[in-house]
Amino acid sequence: VFCRSRRNKSRVFECAHGLEVCTECYFDFSTVNRLAKFKYSGEDITISFVINQVSEAYFSSVKGDDKDGVFEGVEGWPAECFGMEQHLKQRFVLKALLKTKNDLSVCAVVARAAFVTYGGLKNLHLRTNAHLEVVARKL
Repeated sequence: VFCRSRRNKSRVFECAHGLEVCTECYFDFSTVNRLAKFKYSGEDITISFVINQVSEAYFSSVKGDDKDGVFEGVEGWPAECFGMEQHLKQRFVLKALLKTKNDLSVCAVVARAAFVTYGGLKNLHLRTNAHLEVVARKL
């Protein structure tokens, strides 16, 4: 996860390729960047309503092939790792981020939320991203 400052003092999070949404990295920073923009414009982003509105607005604007059916998790993997079979390295990183009990850095919580947001593009059960609340508190 890379972070750069904008002219208006807010942050922009992106992958190593400089993209906000990256298929190769399995990252989607769209909702995180929207929250960062709201925070630096003076909005209170720690309210659950704001976080849910940002998430819902983003996913309602995205066209995708939603897999709305029975969720079948893989034994030994958290639900957030569903759909990451082709991204093994990222899957292990996400699993480690989810299992960590220590206080995580801003970039770590942003990465965790970006992995889950990208998964939400294709899997409806991942669209309620509780990890965005942690990002909102850390920003």
